[in-house]
Amino acid sequence: MKTSARRIVLSLAAVAFLFPTLTALAADPWVGQKFMPRDGCKWKVGDKEVPAQFFNLPYVVTKVNGDWLWIGRAWTKKTDLVPLDQAGAYYTEYLRNNPAKSWGYARKVCELTEWKTTYYFDTLAAACAEAGEFDEALKWEAKAVDGTTDEKEKVRFQSRLDLYKAGKRYRDEPEPKAN
Repeated sequence: MKTSARRIVLSLAAVAFLFPTLTALAADPWVGQKFMPRDGCKWKVGDKEVPAQFFNLPYVVTKVNGDWLWIGRAWTKKTDLVPLDQAGAYYTEYLRNNPAKSWGYARKVCELTEWKTTYYFDTLAAACAEAGEFDEALKWEAKAVDGTTDEKEKVRFQSRLDLYKAGKRYRDEPEPKAN
């Protein structure tokens, strides 16, 4: 077979292979979209439902079967996912309503980064304050202030430290202006 004929055959084979995927993308708005898991997200693997594994995030939907979405490793329910562009708002609201979990999650992030990332100290301090643990919030926010070399971050962290000293929680207030 000549090279040009071989290319045509390979091109046709590629189109035949990709056509079902392209058709699915055009037919279902869920396919190709990125999502983050909601708390309590489950995967269906075979006949079993298991807790979702939080790696390779965000999840990308490649197939749809009714209320179930295939995310590359397993099926999950549409209601167990939040669109990527809405994930920040979802997690913020969820953690505010579940302060004990937010504290645990923030500690886990600090552990995973071996307590070396000052930005996560700030997150942990906010979670502590949300749970009403202002002494802990002060401790971690002070570490964030002391550990950063970025002046904008230092101002932001200091303003949160002042909130915690006053017994107030951090609530996405406007950023303070640097002098």
